[in-house]
Formats: sequence, C-alpha cells, structure tokens
Amino acid sequence: MIWKRLLHGVGANAFNQVGIAIVQLVTVPALSTRWGLDVYGWWILVSAIPSYIALSDLGFATAAGNEMTMALARKESARADGVFQSSWALISIISAFLAVIIFTALVILPDSYLTATGIDATTTRTVALLLSGQSLGILQSGILLAAFRASGRYALGTAIQGMINISEGISVILIVWAGGGALMAAVALFLVRMVGVATQRFLLNRVESRFSWGLRKASVAEIRALAKPAFAALSLPIAQASFLQGTNIAIGAASSAADVATFSAVRTLIRVGIQAVTLLNHATLPEFSAVVARKEREKELQLCLLTFGWCLLVLAPMGILIGTFGPLLVSVWSRGAIHANEHLIVMMSVVMVINGLWHPVSNLLLAINKHPLFAYPYAALALTSVGVTYFAVKWAGILGAAFSLLLLDSCMFALVSLLFMRFIAKPIELLHALTISFHSVLGR
Repeated sequence: MIWKRLLHGVGANAFNQVGIAIVQLVTVPALSTRWGLDVYGWWILVSAIPSYIALSDLGFATAAGNEMTMALARKESARADGVFQSSWALISIISAFLAVIIFTALVILPDSYLTATGIDATTTRTVALLLSGQSLGILQSGILLAAFRASGRYALGTAIQGMINISEGISVILIVWAGGGALMAAVALFLVRMVGVATQRFLLNRVESRFSWGLRKASVAEIRALAKPAFAALSLPIAQASFLQGTNIAIGAASSAADVATFSAVRTLIRVGIQAVTLLNHATLPEFSAVVARKEREKELQLCLLTFGWCLLVLAPMGILIGTFGPLLVSVWSRGAIHANEHLIVMMSVVMVINGLWHPVSNLLLAINKHPLFAYPYAALALTSVGVTYFAVKWAGILGAAFSLLLLDSCMFALVSLLFMRFIAKPIELLHALTISFHSVLGR
C-alpha cells in the first residue's frame, strides 16, 4: 500500500510541476504582449507584495503536518485534531491581522505612490487587495494540504492544490486573451482561490473524519510546542530566496551583468535535475513520518534506500548529460545569446549532484521535525556564501561563484550526513538493509 501511495504521489507532483511550468511559459508572453511591458512590470511589482504573505504562516503548516502525520500513525486522533485546530486558529488570526494592516496601508498611502503608467491609484488599491486576499487563501490551502498529507492522502491533496494553481494561471491567460485588464485578472485569481479553498475543505470533510473544525481543541500550549520546528521551517525558504537573489547581486557587483545572466542560466539548467529528485522525495515525506512514528524500522530503512537510489538514478545521468553538453544546451536555449564556459558547466554539474543528495536527506530530517538542527546553520552558511561569492568572483571570475556554491553544498552535505547518521540510520544499517533487499529480490 505504501508503494502505491508513493507512486500516486510522484504522479501528482509531476502533474503539478509540469502544469505550472506550462502555464508560466504561456503567461509571460501573453501578459507582456497584450498589456505591454509597463503594465506587465507593474503587475509583477504589485504581485510581489502578496507573495510574501504566503510565507506568513511562519512555517506552522509544515510543522503541523509532520506532527499530525506522526500522531495519526500512532493512532492519536485527538492529538492530531488538536494540532490541526491550533494551527488553523493561528493562521486565521495571522490572516485577519494581515488583512487589517494591508487595508490600512493602502488607505493611508498617497495616490502618487500607487499611480503607474496607465494605472490609476484606485485600480492599484483594488488589485493589491484582491491579490492579498488570494494570498491569504493560500495560507488556508497550506494547512488543508497538511491535513490531506497527514491522513495518507498526499497525492489527492497535491493534485487538488495543483489544479487550483493551474486554474489560477489559466484564468488570467484567458482573461488577457479576451482583452481583459489587470483588475479582471485579480478578480479571477481571488475567486479561483476561494473556490479552491472551499473545495479543499469540502473534500477533506468527505474523506477524513478525524479532523474537525472549530476552536474547542485548539490550545496555546500546542502552538508553543510547534513554534520551534515552525520557525526553523520558515528559515529555509527565506534563506534560500535571500541566497539566490544575493548571489546574483554579488556577481553583478564583482563582475558584470553579463556574468549574472550566464550564471543564472546555468543555475536554472542544473535545477532541472534537482527538481526531478523532489518528485519522489516530497511524496516520501509523509510516509517517512508515519513509519518513524509507528517504529517500523524495516520500512524506514527501505524509504531511505529508495531516496538514495532515486537520487543516484536521476543525478548520475543528468550530471553526465549537463557536464558534457551543457555549453551547447545553454547556447541553444538562449538562442546563442549566452555562452557558458565548460569549466563552469562541469563545476555546476558537481554542485547539482551534491545539492541533489543532501537536500532529499535533509527532507527526511524535516519529516520528523529534526530540521532546526540544520535549518539555522544553512541560513547562516547561505548568507555567508553571498559574501564569499563576491570575493571569489573578484579573484577567479564567474568560476568563483560556482566555487562558492560548491563550498556551501559541501558543508551542508557533511552536516546533513552527520545528522542523518545520528537520528535516522548508520551506514552499516543501510548496507544490511540493502543486502536483505537484494536477497529478497533474488529469492523471488
């Protein structure tokens, strides 16, 4: 049963990623050509503010999902329901607080700050409110997805989430193609998200009776217990975003905009391999939480081996492919505008393999809420890496940026490996489990 759920989870992840990628590829030319670059640029700026709202659950959805998964695996339904209600209450309070702040800020700001080329202040305020409402809906979607995941329905929850995300993108594209403006697009995003949240809630009630709505089982003590893993979970995307943007800034300050474009293109290329690894890894997380909670050691080790095996199966050929044909791929992709150095490509291929190994392993630690032990060191190392990038680029050109990433990922690989051996499994245990698996297969 566990392997069937994993297969469904991989399919749901693939559907989500491919669908969103296609929508994004169509959205950029559709909006930029129909609206013009000035209005499209304004749309991106207005959309950027609500996007930060999606981070304001402070990591509680992730931490709560792990706790609910482990509680249900131990047949502690009341505890899982308490975590669900506590997290939902907190996120709802945060949402109400943010709504008041956003509304107040938009009322107070002078019209001159909100007027853009062809866009009046009233339209800007309305669009910002609608996009903020959509983002507050994303917070609700997050805790609902955590409940689907905890109940063993990761694939269903992910597929619903993917349908909502894709429907949002399609609605904007259709409105733009029909001649609609930014206000109509914002209305569509808000309505699609609200309908999506209502659908998530309806289906969760239909398929899972162990979660109830209300505040009767919510508690401040539960929220406090979740605070440590929640804040650690929040630090990961913030550190990642700061590091990605900071690296580009450091390269630009130390070298040139052309080097920024070249490095960004190569980094995007290696992300393909890393994203392929996450197709299985993300589906594995709730299953790993559950087997650890139930103390099913054999299945725990099997999931570890599956994670490592999938990583090697994806990363080895991708590393060889990019390392060999990377310069050609970048040139064709950019229509000859970007020419990447072979040494840069090879070094970034190594970065891809190392990152693609430690990141999935770190997610196994995340699944059992042990991530505070590496999340904060990662944040510190990632920010330090931005400074290292600047001096490395000054010293060795664009290769210095690749060296900085290699140093960062090597440090994280070492740290995560040590934590894995301490809290999950020693190499000798994995080797023994691998031997047993081989004998089992040969015996058949």
